[in-house]
Amino acid sequence: MESNKIIEILSKKVIHRVDLYSAAEKIDKYYKDLGLQSNEISLSTNEGGGVGASIFNVISIKAEKGIASTEKIVLDYRDKGKIIEEVSREDVQNNDEGNKNGLFLYKGEGCFTIWNSEFGLLNPDENSLVQQEREIQEEIMETPTAIFSFNKGKTNYISIANKGNFDLGMFASYRTANPFGILGLIERKLSENIILINPFWIWKE
Repeated sequence: MESNKIIEILSKKVIHRVDLYSAAEKIDKYYKDLGLQSNEISLSTNEGGGVGASIFNVISIKAEKGIASTEKIVLDYRDKGKIIEEVSREDVQNNDEGNKNGLFLYKGEGCFTIWNSEFGLLNPDENSLVQQEREIQEEIMETPTAIFSFNKGKTNYISIANKGNFDLGMFASYRTANPFGILGLIERKLSENIILINPFWIWKE
């Protein structure tokens, strides 16, 4: 992807997000799987300023002062997540099956079940299925997990998220503050009415 396209995407105004969970390594892998290899971009200013300079404060200040410079901006997981979201937006937004690469994006009401609390938001049989899957994943990852869940119609979406990838301070403050957003991959159907989502990024909208 050309730098000017990345600049265009990153310069779009979005409502501030409060990160609750982020798996930077998953985002980075998916970013590369999409053929997006750019890990940094260069922004240049000439005398009197340059196109796109106002996106980043340091560039903007230099441009306003008429200082010619070239700055390298390293893309972090937020930047890459925003790029993934944007390039996939047309066929990923609230798509029950994900896009052609399995990507899933949701923004809306949701609920967290924190570690050491048993999942109990569905009927007993479905609760048991989710709890069993959670225990298996915790045993494999050797870490506690939280569950982020939401529903659309009769379909329940479950995301089992590693405690180690949470910003615990932000999560403690915002864990009940709807609405939320999640970017991830469709993992599989756990039952007819339950779909598992492998989480990349969960935030407070």
